[in-house]
Amino acid sequence: METIDAIHRHRLALLIKEAGSQAKLATQTGKSAAQISQWLNASKDSKTGKPRAMDRNTAREFERACGKPSGWMDQPIGAPSAVAANEPSVFEVLTQEERELLDDLRVLIDEERDEIRMLVAERARKARAYLARMAGTKLPIVAKSAAERNRLKAEAESKVTERLHQQSLLEDK
Repeated sequence: METIDAIHRHRLALLIKEAGSQAKLATQTGKSAAQISQWLNASKDSKTGKPRAMDRNTAREFERACGKPSGWMDQPIGAPSAVAANEPSVFEVLTQEERELLDDLRVLIDEERDEIRMLVAERARKARAYLARMAGTKLPIVAKSAAERNRLKAEAESKVTERLHQQSLLEDK
């Protein structure tokens, strides 16, 4: 199954073909030709190293600018089409208000996913800092390999256990 990013790239290629060129599509959508090229080629982001991908909001902008129904950019090419069966697609039978609500729901889902990722990362950072304080050492934020991460984790846990044991011995005296 294709990822949403791959589907967006395929649909973007169709829009470029319809427009006649990346430059013409850029003019039509108000985006830069360079940015369109980066999305189309999944160019790596210089900061994150991840392939550049179009988000759902941008996909909706392209659909509106190119006269496509909402959700068109998310539909895999070659998937069985309701249009081929002479039936309206789900997006064609929705009212404009329903399409906008669906778009808003997609945005909320994306935002919540991002917020959850940030919360998990923050909790992981706090847990590493706590373990480091308990062990009386600093743990590297990122280990080079899973084996190194496991070794460092075992060392930290051992130090924490030893430290807690020493504290309990002192309390017993």
